[in-house]
Amino acid sequence: MATEFNTEDLVKAGTLKLMFERYARLAGNPSAARPHYNAGTGRYDNLDDWLALMADGRVYGCKSPLYAYSPVTTAIKIEANAGLVLEASTDAKAGRNDYRSLLFAQCPRVNGGYDKDGTPYVTAIEGYDDRFDAATANTWALTPVLYSKHSRDASYEYKYLTDTLRPGFSACPGAYTPGGALRPFILRACYMDSDGTLDSKSGTVPGAYYSTTAVSNRVAHCMTNDFTWSRNRSDGLTCLSFADLWYQQWMMEVMLGVKAPRSAAVGCVSYNANYPVAVAESGVKRVVLTDVQAAYIEIGSRISIGDGTQTDRYYAPMHSIAKSAKVVSKASLGNGQTAVNLDLASAIDVAAGSHIVTMAWGNGSCDGVLGTFGAPTAAGLTNGKFPFKFQNQEWQLGLYEVACDMYSTATVADGVATHTWRIAADVDACTGINAGNGWVTLDTHTSGSINNWRYIKDYKTEKGARVPENVDGTSTTGYASAWYPSQAAGDREHLVGGPLSSGALAGVGCAASNYALSLAGWYVGGRSSGLGHSAPCAE
Repeated sequence: MATEFNTEDLVKAGTLKLMFERYARLAGNPSAARPHYNAGTGRYDNLDDWLALMADGRVYGCKSPLYAYSPVTTAIKIEANAGLVLEASTDAKAGRNDYRSLLFAQCPRVNGGYDKDGTPYVTAIEGYDDRFDAATANTWALTPVLYSKHSRDASYEYKYLTDTLRPGFSACPGAYTPGGALRPFILRACYMDSDGTLDSKSGTVPGAYYSTTAVSNRVAHCMTNDFTWSRNRSDGLTCLSFADLWYQQWMMEVMLGVKAPRSAAVGCVSYNANYPVAVAESGVKRVVLTDVQAAYIEIGSRISIGDGTQTDRYYAPMHSIAKSAKVVSKASLGNGQTAVNLDLASAIDVAAGSHIVTMAWGNGSCDGVLGTFGAPTAAGLTNGKFPFKFQNQEWQLGLYEVACDMYSTATVADGVATHTWRIAADVDACTGINAGNGWVTLDTHTSGSINNWRYIKDYKTEKGARVPENVDGTSTTGYASAWYPSQAAGDREHLVGGPLSSGALAGVGCAASNYALSLAGWYVGGRSSGLGHSAPCAE
């Protein structure tokens, strides 16, 4: 049964009293009404107070039908969320956004980071000061600490979010530092890591693993490495956390009114091309393809050019002429040929027999989108060829992303794999990568027949982690993304999203659980976070 939250409930819960007390405290402090930059520290020092003045204490929710009740991919907005609209934006048009003044949906882009103790800090704010630079400084979406509640009845799952603590609600995953202090806000990486330093910068190329160091942006993202890179650092950064995935999925479901986020935004999961060049040229900054081939290539995307001796993205020859070059324009040459013009530092020689291959999009590909949610083009939101951004974070650039603090252990019997999930709130507290102190085993298990993708019917939230609960749905029902179980017993890394070659099975919620913890590849990337160093989540 759904809980109703109204004005009277605010009073009974004491939430309204807390809000009035907070407002009274801050009203006498004019500096709280606007962000204050401390030149001595090089940081803003009152952002928690600034955010607090926006709080409304209301509850924003949605209810999603359980698959057994109804297999639809939609959800129903409830409570204060009812009637609110979030439309996708493009590079050419800003969509309607009824959430832009609400604290629970705030996500301004900032420069900053995390201190060693897990406290986030901000050095610049986009549109507010002249220091903000997404290309040279790590860039984040600043989001408030939220409070959540979820429940189920025989037909629906209910999700509730609010900006002020109230009875029955818990602070969101990642809300507390490892030491137990409530974070003043949470920073979420706008971009994927490009170089293994856990950066988040526009204009870079997402790092992934290739055969040799001769290939640029070679970073072996995998659970083993991302877990190791997240531990015992001089700063408070970690790699992608299960807490980041909670925010992505919950906020998309609540703000878009969907059960399956993939039904609203697909990402780059069906953009897999490998073509021989049509013409050999020297001293150029382009590649010539047939008209049909060039029509498939999207302006703004990235391609590699190789000598033709190898067409697998993993191997260096596939990038020997150009690696992840940005497509800037296309021009018809007649005779069934089109020039695909590239952003290159210097001219290249393209020999006969050379091949091009599509690559993951570059970080910042959605910077031109005129809103906090959308894709460069209207068609690009759902055609499987473009990344998208949501709450100012870019997602689905054409690679899996790997979690540093969540994995599963598979057992297999009679052709069915059963995965037991484990999470670590603070990776520094773990005595090992997959055993010992620091790890918590979840009650939720995921089971499915091996050797194939299994479409997810329902997801479940447990201790802040999102776990596929029921599988064997379809690509157009339930969660609409798929899960791949392990064919053999063992520990498996948690890969999410899906690469550009995945097709209909991939998108938000897609999870591959068939790879060892050390598996890296051209199709696996990573992301910065600070939430792999947190106190345990109550929910």
